[in-house]
Amino acid sequence: MRTDVAIVSLLFLFSTVFLILCPVYYGSDADYAVPQLVSLLESGDLNLDEYSHLAGKNYQIIRVGERYYAAYPYGTVLLTFPFALLADSLYGSNYLSLHRDEFSIVFASLLMALATCFIYAMGRYRLVRWKSLLLAIFFLVCTSVLSTGSRSLWQQSGSIFLSSVLLWLLEKDRLEQKKILAVLIGLVLGWAFAVRPLTALVTIAVCVYYASYQHMRHRILYIIIPGMLVGVVIALINLQLYGTVLHPYYQWPSQKPVDVLYSLASNLFSPARGFFYWHPAFVLSLAAMIASLRKGADYKFLPFALCIAIAHVWIVCNYEAWWGGHSIGPRLTSDLVPFFVFALIPFLHRMNLRRRPAAGMALIALMFISFPLHFRAAIDPSVGRWNLGAPDVGPGPIWEFRDQQGLAGDRNVRALLMLGPAEQDEPN
Repeated sequence: MRTDVAIVSLLFLFSTVFLILCPVYYGSDADYAVPQLVSLLESGDLNLDEYSHLAGKNYQIIRVGERYYAAYPYGTVLLTFPFALLADSLYGSNYLSLHRDEFSIVFASLLMALATCFIYAMGRYRLVRWKSLLLAIFFLVCTSVLSTGSRSLWQQSGSIFLSSVLLWLLEKDRLEQKKILAVLIGLVLGWAFAVRPLTALVTIAVCVYYASYQHMRHRILYIIIPGMLVGVVIALINLQLYGTVLHPYYQWPSQKPVDVLYSLASNLFSPARGFFYWHPAFVLSLAAMIASLRKGADYKFLPFALCIAIAHVWIVCNYEAWWGGHSIGPRLTSDLVPFFVFALIPFLHRMNLRRRPAAGMALIALMFISFPLHFRAAIDPSVGRWNLGAPDVGPGPIWEFRDQQGLAGDRNVRALLMLGPAEQDEPN
């Protein structure tokens, strides 16, 4: 126990320092996260009236009555309010406002560092320490946690954090079966809806999961009731701010028809947005999820994780801006990272470097081969600028292998792969 506490403490410290040292700010939709925190610190509200002159120019700001608010959900912002309180006591709110981009990275990094610790703790229920640590480091540096979750206070940052907490609670509850754990699960699921609307899929899956097994069924009300109470609080906040039960963002917009097969292939496999292109090891996770469908499988939540993944990807692919606009990698599907990391546990559990060293090293190599893509996104601004501004915000270039996003601004790797200079490097 003491050893695990020491490891978690060091892991949190390492994760925080590593993520903060990565310099690239990539906010876009999340540009007004820290200003909301400053408004909360100074006046106890979430309005952005001091930015009213930008309404109509910056898509991130909307007008409701005589007030101005961020166009995106406030759930992630409120998750980091304790960090803002600490920073305010050290620096003052004016300083936070002046350095809003930098503190957005700091707060997001703290959130992702905590998520990494929960992934380690989750892994410890089935893995030895070094394998759990390997899983946590993979989660931190080889997934969208690094390239998206830590670069600003995105919706996905909050979603990734809460899903990591949820998976730890599910594993803990699998063994201990305490009512308080079910209550905590309900609270996490309830607040997750304030973070991102697609988390409703996770709530449905968890409720069906508990209802499917007789030994768990009696605790489902301990999940539903706290979750509903949180939902009531969220609804009251929304009524106070926007005059509606739901945040304006949660209204599905009218849109043009979408080529779903093309968007599906692109979101799964394209060099710019492909979930599996940016996370090759998750092909194994998908295999584990499918294998868990057989009767008697040990990982009973994996079939429900598969349902979450299918529904999430399908909804994203039916959205008009399915490529995520100005994004780095598979941002719109990065919410799924914790579930796919969880699905790697069966492979790590069976990995034996003494008896089958080649298979074990191949697994580790497959996991960490995605590190360069995500690391470059966190340290090289060229990756984020790859499709910044019209007309490249459209889906046109996402299948470009020669001029792919992950290698934007690079010369050395391009030379090794015989890709030639990128378009932006070619002389006019």
